[in-house]
Amino acid sequence: MEPFVISEQIIKEEFSKYTTYTYKFRKDNQELWKLFLSELDFPMVNYSNQELNYQLLYRKEKKYYDNDISILIYHSNKIIAIFPITIAKLNDIYEFTSFGGPILSPIFFDNCDKNLEQQVSEICFHICKKIKNKFKIDKLIFLENNKPNNQVSTWYKVLKNNKYKISCLKEAYINLKLDIGQIEKYLKKKKIMADILKAKKLWQYEIKYTIKEKEWRELKDLHIKVSGKQTRTDKTWLSQLQDINNKYAFAIFLYDKKKLIGGAMYRYTNSSALYAIGAYDRNLFPKPISHLAHFMAIEELKRNKFKWLKMGDIPQESDYNNPSKKEITIGLFKKKFSTDIFDKYIFEEK
Repeated sequence: MEPFVISEQIIKEEFSKYTTYTYKFRKDNQELWKLFLSELDFPMVNYSNQELNYQLLYRKEKKYYDNDISILIYHSNKIIAIFPITIAKLNDIYEFTSFGGPILSPIFFDNCDKNLEQQVSEICFHICKKIKNKFKIDKLIFLENNKPNNQVSTWYKVLKNNKYKISCLKEAYINLKLDIGQIEKYLKKKKIMADILKAKKLWQYEIKYTIKEKEWRELKDLHIKVSGKQTRTDKTWLSQLQDINNKYAFAIFLYDKKKLIGGAMYRYTNSSALYAIGAYDRNLFPKPISHLAHFMAIEELKRNKFKWLKMGDIPQESDYNNPSKKEITIGLFKKKFSTDIFDKYIFEEK
């Protein structure tokens, strides 16, 4: 039997134990998934359809054919949670993840009843354990993004009670609810505002909500030049271009006169945004380049009433996935640009 069919049976068995719960699969109900996220006070951009669909495409190019078994969970005909999970097979070995990464926690609607959260968290955990056993997965790794309130979640408690090893990672965010003067104070304190002002004098920029294929190809070519090789296929680049032209993201291109020297893409939901990709001409270092893109993105997002910009991970040598020196250096730069550092948790079986 196909992995999706077997996984669907497991999910069905778990929910059949309760008369008040039903579920639907994200793959057939992406508009409902999008609507649920749009109604959250702090929607996670990494849970968005655009981000998950991109990861599916990226994984397919790596020969991982993921079965998307992500579910929307209903209680009394109302969506109360979403849970993004996938099962894949490569060389007769199964992999149970969230689109290639650690299994993401279920997200509940704001002010959800704690008893419901507890019960649904237990259901989701039991689904994971049964899938793990059925497909002989070596071990499960879970990840939970913390929210600005930093409250310990029900999911955290469920995994802790099941004796999972817990480690803390850090993520950089920019609080766009602050006025621009306050954000500039943070950046000045971290000795980065001077580089932003310098970059403003050196380069020109354009904020793009629609991009022609020829323009996008220029950024791709720059990315290849910087990386020394093409790290992703043309299909993933086309997917990102479509996200921009479909109003799920925007890009900022940087120029020295009329020559492209850098660019960045920011994917967004209704109130939060994510720094997705960037490429900058290293021949111009140590002159500041990306500084201008990020600051212009901050101003643009504030104009459009966004609340948060996620810059990304701040890796440390001790992290579970053994980040490279380059990843650690990039993380330190993101930390400099942040106003807030949030915890996120990795849960590993002991």
